[in-house]
Amino acid sequence: MKYKNMENKTILKTYESLQEEIHKRDYENIKGLKCVITEEQWNYFLNVLPPLNWINEFKENTFLLSECLTENLYLKFISIEDKKFFCEIVEYDLTEEE
Repeated sequence: MKYKNMENKTILKTYESLQEEIHKRDYENIKGLKCVITEEQWNYFLNVLPPLNWINEFKENTFLLSECLTENLYLKFISIEDKKFFCEIVEYDLTEEE
């Protein structure tokens, strides 16, 4: 259910497996977890809440789900060339404007 990306980090194959890992671990140990998601999942999370920190660079679009997992950990959604889709747990500190 896992494979390695170019940085030799494990990428889980499904969003469901990411959720399982989140529930198994302490919150200190979930930062950096990443999984493959479908285009449908990407669109769902893009539209379920207003996206936070939308970035459109070259062939990559990213945004954070505006509801945090805990304190400063968020789900970051990544689309590469509108063909590959990922979800990653990242640390993010809100600015006063956000």
